[in-house]
Amino acid sequence: MRIISAVLVFVLLVLSVSYASGAIYKPAFSSIIMFVAPNISVEVQTALQTAYAQAYAAGLTGDMVSINWSDFEPTPGQYNTAILPLYFQFFSALNITPYFTIKTIDTNNLAIPSDLLDPSDSTNFRRGLGWNSSIVLQRYCKMVSVIFPGFNQFFSGSPQYRVRSLVLGNEVDVWLNQHPDQLNNYVSFIRSASSFIRNNVSSNLQNIPVSLTITAGSIISPYSRNLSLALLSSPRLCDFASFTYYPINDDFSVQSFDRVLNDIGTLLKLTPANLPVIFAEIGFQSGWLPNVTYPYDTSNYDNTTEAKQSEFIGRFIREILYVDKMQGNASRIEGFNIMMMNDWGVAVCNQLMQYYGLVGNMPFREYLCTLGLLDAEGNPKLAWNTYLESMMYYYGNNTLASASQ
Repeated sequence: MRIISAVLVFVLLVLSVSYASGAIYKPAFSSIIMFVAPNISVEVQTALQTAYAQAYAAGLTGDMVSINWSDFEPTPGQYNTAILPLYFQFFSALNITPYFTIKTIDTNNLAIPSDLLDPSDSTNFRRGLGWNSSIVLQRYCKMVSVIFPGFNQFFSGSPQYRVRSLVLGNEVDVWLNQHPDQLNNYVSFIRSASSFIRNNVSSNLQNIPVSLTITAGSIISPYSRNLSLALLSSPRLCDFASFTYYPINDDFSVQSFDRVLNDIGTLLKLTPANLPVIFAEIGFQSGWLPNVTYPYDTSNYDNTTEAKQSEFIGRFIREILYVDKMQGNASRIEGFNIMMMNDWGVAVCNQLMQYYGLVGNMPFREYLCTLGLLDAEGNPKLAWNTYLESMMYYYGNNTLASASQ
């Protein structure tokens, strides 16, 4: 899922909130995505600051940073170096661990600079280009050469906030299943890009784990798993398995909770045994809220409820993370990231609907636009307290002494 760039300076406001004394770094990675829309009110800012502080006190240890290549290179050869400093200042001040993605693919879209895209179709390359084009690899390598050197301290500093991994694409199986002729080319591109980052950008990156994020559903379903398993099993491609997990059907209706434990068990069983696992995104929609007026008709489609969202969040944190231990092995799950802390809001939802090419699809809109555990104004849904209580329970039992130590 695409993370729209926010007013990054806002994250520093969180530093002014008083945190519970004695909060320490824990080995298991946990994070939650906070979205800050431009021009929000002081009241909403305060509500989001307070909520993030609550999450931090409950056991938050990290943050997922996911940025498109095109955001770093908005015009050919011109690089936006202002994005990362505020993020990393935030990490070091809070003593949390960043997991970092520079996206080449983002679900069903290419995340590359616009001059490399088909002018009429953002899901395809410009005529004559592909993942096997030397100019595409050269441009990516040049971009990371410019972006990374200024942030060496965040790849080599204190273990508490050192960047632990690089992910080079998000939900890449979606685009690759739509463009199977590009699979081998993309694998070669990622191998070359990874090698360049490790050997040419900075000595601090020589051993950094690299991977691609894929949808959990593509592994769980027997009809789509071949491509995703090929990516995970391909030599010198994925040092860990990174998944997004949303228990929804193809029509964006929610699945029965009875499937969830089995789904995660299947996922871990089929994932190559040598790979640690990160859930880069976990989410469940609340459905349309009864006390909110929306600028579109929601009366004919209401697929789920706040109570179901709350139940899913509690189950995942308190139960599902035990599945791999029940298989008799040491834990393979390094951590998880909740998507989202707060709803996007109407304007950003409209942008995302267009980005994914699903304008007018109301089931998708309900799913996409109600993932937050708070609404867009920072008001808690039922799932928010469940999240906080479950996090405190989870960390209190210290069940995951993860491989991230």
